Amino acid sequence: MPPDFRHQYSLFWKSLMTFDNKTIGEIVRSWGINNADFFASATLMRPYTGGDNSTSEGIKRTLSVKEQQERTFEMRQQWRKGVKDMLADEEKWP
Repeated sequence: MPPDFRHQYSLFWKSLMTFDNKTIGEIVRSWGINNADFFASATLMRPYTGGDNSTSEGIKRTLSVKEQQERTFEMRQQWRKGVKDMLADEEKWP
């Protein structure tokens, strides 16, 4: 593993734990990821509460009154969009 990536990865985790959203954004953008909140949530395998909460708020807002099938569909659509945003710039992937 390249030393630069090791440093960025450790700084990324430190930033997650300290809610340093500016550093998280800078690091993930350098990796070609455009949605820092979604990437942080995927990394933690739970909603990241230190960011702008766009991922969790979007799910709560759109799923409040829909039936179960519609909820599942909407959640899948949001995750697909989030993954596309997260993996937007393949040229910068480490």
